[in-house]
Amino acid sequence: MNSVILDRSVAKRYFYGTKGPKLLGTVGTIIAFMFGHSISSYRGPSYGIIFALLTIIGAIIWALVEKFGMKKEQENVIDACIEADLSNFRERALKKLGLVNEQVSIITPIKVLGPYYGHTELKVKSNIFTALFKAIYRFFTYTTQLKFKYGSDDKLRYSLIQAHMFFFSDSQIYVYDICYDICSGDIFEESTLEYFYRDIDCVITGEKMEKVLSKKKIINKKFEYFKVVVTSGTSTHALADVETSILDTQVMAMRNLVRSKKEEMLVG
Repeated sequence: MNSVILDRSVAKRYFYGTKGPKLLGTVGTIIAFMFGHSISSYRGPSYGIIFALLTIIGAIIWALVEKFGMKKEQENVIDACIEADLSNFRERALKKLGLVNEQVSIITPIKVLGPYYGHTELKVKSNIFTALFKAIYRFFTYTTQLKFKYGSDDKLRYSLIQAHMFFFSDSQIYVYDICYDICSGDIFEESTLEYFYRDIDCVITGEKMEKVLSKKKIINKKFEYFKVVVTSGTSTHALADVETSILDTQVMAMRNLVRSKKEEMLVG
């Protein structure tokens, strides 16, 4: 995964912002509170108040520049980062499955991306001083969370990603699943599966609505999904953004392949 050098700090700034504007605004607010009593009706505001107001205005401008100024450039970097990750994951998957490209070139491999909901932060009860310390610590450091954000291109991006890869040989389907944090590169889960065509019962496709939190608002987002179900009852479930159109393109090729392989076995 680290064969390509990736600037993940851009993803952190995109999803979480930086601490600078908040810190500068906090300093300005504290100064304004400290010097508020020194405002004189005949001399005008004190230098402390003027400095505080300039600090707060500077924090607001800084935050707006971060939010809107470099958004498109950040999105391009994040998209390039994801493509590099997928390239690395493909090599990683083939190595774990013990395969080479020539063995799984019967049709184009399927890559499906969706948000990863499996990460949860453990919450431990603590006293007020420990809670305050943790709050201050989180203010200055990065804490892993699932963040959603609509981009300038109206594309939904998310900080925690679940990627499914399906590879196809003459006799089997190979599945590689990985869940990771785009902001840090940390991997949460990783697994592989293998299915023989003769054991595949059906491929189920559909759409579902998921509630996501973007810009502090809960919105409904449509996702596509499909399941590969085998006779034993085992299934692989993949969730993807509707923009990828997996139902009309990639899964159709997969269905046709499974159908033709099963027909060959019946004839044989």
